Amino acid sequence: MIYFIQSGDNGSIKIGETNNINRRLATLQVGTSEKLTLLGFLDNDLETEKDMHLKFSEYRLRGEWFKPAKELLEYIQNNCKEVNFFQLVSESTKEIFCNCYGELMVYVQSSIKEENELINLRLLKYNLEDFVKDINEKIEKIH
Repeated sequence: MIYFIQSGDNGSIKIGETNNINRRLATLQVGTSEKLTLLGFLDNDLETEKDMHLKFSEYRLRGEWFKPAKELLEYIQNNCKEVNFFQLVSESTKEIFCNCYGELMVYVQSSIKEENELINLRLLKYNLEDFVKDINEKIEKIH
């Protein structure tokens, strides 16, 4: 799998190859203070990592890191698979997420049935924030 990982919001983009994107992203994250984001990946053998490095060589900064040039960003957007949350997490994290999500959906369905939906939407917003905090806490316990 060829991956495209960006450093920070608008930082350089690493073009690399791995068979375990979770492990690779975690390994790279340890070596930088910037938040790394997986922009996308290619899951085929039509183009290799070397092909990608050659294709975008004019934007190379150092090693496998490239400027976030318009051409590179468009290539990622047009050719890469979208990042799916469930492709990037462990089975135990998926289970936690699904359990929390199930509880949230029960709340959403009951809230929508109420007459005053504006109040319920405000409550839903706060419950979504709690939901995200809850998931983050449970994930932290795993790691």
